[in-house]
Amino acid sequence: MKKTTFTTLAILILAAVAFAQPTTDNSLPGIGSTYFFNQVTGNIVHPAGGADQVWNFQPLTNSALLYYEVISQSSLSSTDISTFPTSNYYTQSYYGSIPLNINFYEIQAAQKLWLGQSLSGGGYDINNPAQVDYEFGMNFGSVITYPVNNGNITRTTTYDAYGSLTTPFGTQSNVIRLKTSETGSGATTDTLYIYYATLPVMRPLLQYVVTATGQTSNKFVYNYSNLVTSTSDLESNSVNLNIYPNPACDVLYLTGNNNVKNVEIYNSLMQETENNTIGSDNSISVSELKPGLYFIKTGNSLLKFIKK
Repeated sequence: MKKTTFTTLAILILAAVAFAQPTTDNSLPGIGSTYFFNQVTGNIVHPAGGADQVWNFQPLTNSALLYYEVISQSSLSSTDISTFPTSNYYTQSYYGSIPLNINFYEIQAAQKLWLGQSLSGGGYDINNPAQVDYEFGMNFGSVITYPVNNGNITRTTTYDAYGSLTTPFGTQSNVIRLKTSETGSGATTDTLYIYYATLPVMRPLLQYVVTATGQTSNKFVYNYSNLVTSTSDLESNSVNLNIYPNPACDVLYLTGNNNVKNVEIYNSLMQETENNTIGSDNSISVSELKPGLYFIKTGNSLLKFIKK
């Protein structure tokens, strides 16, 4: 029998750790994914970086600030498309039931770019040049630099840590931390830290800023109320499922209803309000709901409607 020495064992352990190291990926939440952008009011102590960290932010006090939905191109106006012709990934933000900005991204072969956003009062805010969120395939210790603010500022993003992360919304393993700082005329002295889950898709979980004096500010935690990990699956379901009339007073009807027997209804804060059985005529009663924006969830589909 081959003898395993302590040296050999150490090498095997190190190799296993290296293979377990998560990397940035181009797999993102699919169309219909929904999440809350929660503002953290409690204190955050900035933890150490490095490999195999265990971060626990469970005691954080937070409250929902904005609500986001990953949307399809069919939700955009012709002006949106002509303003950002290379965009291929979009998120719509809401404040309660009020739609705000649409963020436009371009997912390239090597990186995720933020091109800009629509403005709630009209017009657009265009990033020139486009902002690099991260490159795909970044490993622990990877560093990328890119220009922002018309090239006057150089931004540096470093993959400085990975491990497991606990927030009030659960624990995730295979989490990476990206650290971003700036140099140049008009550059901020703050450093941004964003913690990303890498499985089953890349998505931010927590972010905050560390100021030049070592204080933490601009603290936010993400809560995913619906995470779609396969865009193609959702698009297939979305084609088959629809609701009418919209807006509705007392009754909605679900079309393309194959074997769906129940639906969940959420308000604009993604709090479940009802769990309804679908009638034999594919009807859904909404008479008990107060007027406002609601979502019907069935399978991977999230359908939006207005209760009059």
